[in-house]
Amino acid sequence: MRFAAAPTALARRDDDALLILDRATGDYLEVTGAGARMWELVVAGCERGAAVDALLDELDVDRATAEADLDAFVADLRARGLLVEAG
Repeated sequence: MRFAAAPTALARRDDDALLILDRATGDYLEVTGAGARMWELVVAGCERGAAVDALLDELDVDRATAEADLDAFVADLRARGLLVEAG
């Protein structure tokens, strides 16, 4: 399944942090490190497997951790309305 940034989500990189604004609610979310990279991979249209492979190449993490962290990150952003299924 592929995802995209919600139409109301506006993301901006600020040094090591990625700031995501939900223009509908005015809420900000700041993610750093692996979270910022996960956002980049997900909104670029990477399928889950490709995103996990990229994280394994770039980070010192095992596959199970990368999968669990990515799944939790995507679920959280979907619950916040910041990610939608790409269609």
